[in-house]
Amino acid sequence: MQKPIRKPLHKPLALVDSEAERLRARDISDLPAEVLNELRSAQADVLGRQVLTVIQALGGSADLDHILIALFRKFGVVAKRRFLQNKLWRMIRKGQIRKVKGSRGVFCIAKVKKRQRRK
Repeated sequence: MQKPIRKPLHKPLALVDSEAERLRARDISDLPAEVLNELRSAQADVLGRQVLTVIQALGGSADLDHILIALFRKFGVVAKRRFLQNKLWRMIRKGQIRKVKGSRGVFCIAKVKKRQRRK
């Protein structure tokens, strides 16, 4: 006797129709705590989203001290300076933020570059 086939609740990523739906599939802000606990990068992504929110609220750029203060005031996060500094450098490597040229320890939100296809 065969078991009935269940339909998935959500479309698999390969079957997603539009770019907006693909971006929505990467957004984890609406997931319940049970699912977030099972994800590897959920905790790191929370801090990354908080940092991006804080930098945006500070006018698009901020130094490490202002980011530390704003994280505490807005989210109640007490981060060690070295830990946050390492997180910011990992975010730079991912292309989420960038360092302001000519200023020491000042970070800003990276502009999204459009990829051009080779002909």
